[in-house]
Amino acid sequence: MQVIRVLQSQTATIAIERNITFGFYADTYGCFSRPWFNVVIPRASLLFVVNEDEVKKAKEFFPNISVFSSGNSVWEHFAFPKHHKDELREIVSVGANSKVVLCPLGKNLIVNILHLGGVVEAVVMTGRNDLHVVAVLHPGDRNDIDIYNDLTENSQMPVVFISSEEMSAPDLVSITDVMVESASTFFVGAAFQQKPCISYFTEIALNRIEQRTGSREWKPCEEGVSIEIHGNPKKLAKKINELLDPNTDTAIRLREMQKKLYPKPAKNGQAVDLMMKVLLSSSF
Repeated sequence: MQVIRVLQSQTATIAIERNITFGFYADTYGCFSRPWFNVVIPRASLLFVVNEDEVKKAKEFFPNISVFSSGNSVWEHFAFPKHHKDELREIVSVGANSKVVLCPLGKNLIVNILHLGGVVEAVVMTGRNDLHVVAVLHPGDRNDIDIYNDLTENSQMPVVFISSEEMSAPDLVSITDVMVESASTFFVGAAFQQKPCISYFTEIALNRIEQRTGSREWKPCEEGVSIEIHGNPKKLAKKINELLDPNTDTAIRLREMQKKLYPKPAKNGQAVDLMMKVLLSSSF
């Protein structure tokens, strides 16, 4: 991350010195307000952000910069699974009558172990025998998968590990019955495909979020497109059971907010098209 910040700063400095128009793309919530960004952005001409709410917030910080809502070119691919979910369930050995609890992991080993351990414990506490935990390995996780053996070998429920090379992120979301994430961009897939989503945080995970963003808040929970639970497997088990029934009030409200705030893009590539339209229009 530090390397990226330095490169952004150097590139902007060169643009300023040569009187070249430049701008930024804020690919997630609130990153334009982080201290390292503020060094160069006041000299920029334009800023792309992920939605209209971010436009309003960015203009409060930088009233003299043209701000545009473009969406996120990476996020939008979550909306377009390529294969039928029945075919995909065979890959992870999940039958048609079983339910998938999708557990996206990150790059940090300790956070992963605590998160996955809590999810496995909660799934056992649901008292159901039709649940499978599918743990998604992060592409940046360089840890040996054998580290997780103790969790899987001693779980009363099936736990399957899968990587993005084996199955794409949108396809993984499509097989999901309930997602339990921890500050993962997979929440976007749940929102686009209107899948029940729980954001389950240990204290360690919350501290890491605060170190990275300056806040312990997680935007999807604030928006109401994910349900926040802190380090309590018993509460997590109860919420998983509740969300497995699509007709509960909680499940209905969640889908309504997902549909409202994360409407499916018209096509894959929509965000880039919007950016190009702005850049070619010279309206900034």
